[in-house]
Amino acid sequence: QSTLTIYQQAVLNGAQMIVGPLNKDSVKMISNLELLDIPVLALNQVEDELYETNPNLFQFGLAPEDEAEQVAERAWLEGHRTALLLTPQGNWGDRLANSFRNRWLTLGGEIMESQTYLPKENDFSVPIRMLLNINESEARIRSLTRLMGQKFESEPRTRQDADFIFLAARPQKARQIRPQLKFFRAGNLPILSTSHIYSGIEQAELDRDLGKISFVDTPWLLEDNHGGALSRKSLERFMPGVKGRYARLYAMGIDSYNLLSQLQAMQEQPGRLYNGKSGTIYLDAQNRMHRLLAWADMEKGKASIIGYAPRIEMPHNSQSIDDINSIDELDLDPQADRPEAIESGLPPVSDHDLSEPASQR
Repeated sequence: QSTLTIYQQAVLNGAQMIVGPLNKDSVKMISNLELLDIPVLALNQVEDELYETNPNLFQFGLAPEDEAEQVAERAWLEGHRTALLLTPQGNWGDRLANSFRNRWLTLGGEIMESQTYLPKENDFSVPIRMLLNINESEARIRSLTRLMGQKFESEPRTRQDADFIFLAARPQKARQIRPQLKFFRAGNLPILSTSHIYSGIEQAELDRDLGKISFVDTPWLLEDNHGGALSRKSLERFMPGVKGRYARLYAMGIDSYNLLSQLQAMQEQPGRLYNGKSGTIYLDAQNRMHRLLAWADMEKGKASIIGYAPRIEMPHNSQSIDDINSIDELDLDPQADRPEAIESGLPPVSDHDLSEPASQR
């Protein structure tokens, strides 16, 4: 059945709201309908900025663009001003690189060098050497050797004009790239990344190769003290998948249910926030959901939450980036709790409801 047929059948059956579709092409099809009779919370986002917003279509997805922008903002607030970019070739890498670049340049930062790598490769020495200007350093040594007519005891130098590296990589590649950066004497350069470098599963021996990396991620994966019926610890008893590669989608699913009762209020009250499992969520003027994420440090193979990502410009806020240059000026504690936000108005799920699998109830 087509997405349109399923939507029409749901309306005929008396549905008051619809969650889905998940497929991006299906979301595009829904977005092109002139009229939606009931609210639809799509579990993906249409990237086209030209389509006319349908007031009954809300788009909620785990957009990598949000993550890249928050990395740029965090770097700026930490006092960094010059960046290096290392991202994979392909559409996904381009999306992350472009989002980071646009936000970073808007803030006033500089990009000293940007390199891409082939995701299927294991040797990243070529893009890393170019990123760190090692090739130019070696060329200067060769030129000096020819000029002086004798060899010199000299080692190539890495560039000294960068404050940090923005790295976009999946866990397996990040574990290979980090040691190679260290080999080329860039081990002390801070590395900031998105959630994609972390599998969401505690694998200390494997993740030890990541060294120390700061990254944004879904709070639900990182909050050790987050209890309740819908905590990962509670759900693990009968839903082993919450510890696997789709853990972030479980958090998104919980939020999708809880957001249904908040859609109208979030639409009518610009800037209204909702504290969800996948992040602190707000709605933009195009009815797209955005997430403010948690920050974590990966150190000695373990991911530890260090706070929540402060935004330089909160949505619909008049605060100017020209007046903000650091976390100190914002008087924000990196260890601070999440921004104050609404809670779901839906009936809470009790511990009894989730104490055992449905098949045993």
